Amino acid sequence: MLQIEHIEAARNIDAILKVPGINVICIGPTDLSGSVGVLRQFDHPVVVEALEHIVARSRKKSIPVCMGAAFPVETMTHWAAKGATFVLAERTRAFAFVHAGWGGGAGAAGAGFSWGAGL
Repeated sequence: MLQIEHIEAARNIDAILKVPGINVICIGPTDLSGSVGVLRQFDHPVVVEALEHIVARSRKKSIPVCMGAAFPVETMTHWAAKGATFVLAERTRAFAFVHAGWGGGAGAAGAGFSWGAGL
């Protein structure tokens, strides 16, 4: 699993994805937002553009993407719809996320989606 936490990594994602052996991309949105001077402003246009670019390029290469932040349920749902394969979540948010229809299973909206639940 490779962690992407800087705007330069986002800009160079195509070259990064060519490295043999990368099996998952995990995005660190907090550090990435800080690298452009807008720490924790996850809805800032530069941050959103970078996150979308990483997700799209990774998915194009069929590399699973983890959104490495415990966002509110609405934000996790947004990134799942954009192509994130899994998100990190604490228990309360993970439960709400599954209850909202995401979380895998044959009939769920997010079939194949998974997350890492914090303790």
